[in-house]
Parts: sequence; structure tokens; C-alpha cells
Amino acid sequence: MSSLTVDRPVPDGRELTPPGNGREEARLKDACRQLEAVFWQQLLRAMRRTIPAGGLLGRSYARDVYTDLLDEQYALILAGQERAGLGRLLYEQLRGK
Repeated sequence: MSSLTVDRPVPDGRELTPPGNGREEARLKDACRQLEAVFWQQLLRAMRRTIPAGGLLGRSYARDVYTDLLDEQYALILAGQERAGLGRLLYEQLRGK
């Protein structure tokens, strides 16, 4: 069995940054915005399923991939604009306001 060597002392907790520092809040806000984008993407996908298949171009794998990527970009834009405000509400809830 090999021995374990520690190169630096184990922190006692005093060096930890206090909760609510700018970097952690930015990461939390970004995660909440991404979750809102997932919501928007699922909503757009569900709405697209209601459209009847067919039309001039028909359906293909390439078209499905393109549509999914387009919906993903729409979702990111909508989440960035805080249209529904879900990301903001989630952020405030998780932050403890």
C-alpha cells in the first residue's frame, strides 16, 4: 500500500470566500439562464410537433437537425431577454432573496 503525501496544508475554512461573491453569483445566474433556455427549447419543440408534416420541402434528417439547432438559438435568445423571467425567479429563489 502506498502512503499519501499532502503538498500543502488543508484549509481550515477561513480562506473560503463568503457566499454571494461576484463570481459565484455570476455562475448561478448563468446556470439559471441556461435552465430557462432549456425550458424555451422544450416549449419550441412541443410547438413544432403540432405543425403537420409535409409542405414543399418535406421532412428529412438534415431539416430536423437544422430546426433543432435553430430552436436552440431561439431559446438562448429568449432566455437572455428574460421574456418569461423564469431564470430570474429561479436565481432569486436559489440565492435566498
